[in-house]
Amino acid sequence: KDRLGRAERRRSGTDESTPTAAKDLDVIGQRVEVSGRFPGAIEDVKSSANGKVHYLVRFDDGNHRAWIERRKIRLAGEPGKAAARKPPTYKVGQRVTALWEPTGKYYRGVVSE
Repeated sequence: KDRLGRAERRRSGTDESTPTAAKDLDVIGQRVEVSGRFPGAIEDVKSSANGKVHYLVRFDDGNHRAWIERRKIRLAGEPGKAAARKPPTYKVGQRVTALWEPTGKYYRGVVSE
């Protein structure tokens, strides 16, 4: 009973026991991505004595759940650090090292066009 009451207070933003930094994700069922590539949904939230907040995430693969730190979670669809970076620009004649994806190997080369 009390757990459901706390979850409802967290959803409404009236639970003062939850640290402010955690309130942005403090909604049971909210869609998230862990480490930028593993989609899932929040099932529960806990705060430890040292103030760290962890979220129980059920991953979309359906057979895995884990307690995850807030720093590893972002809202689903929210751009990550990689999306914020500008794509690199290269000049003709510039020496580069590039990944050839079919083999997973890196090769040296020179930009030709």
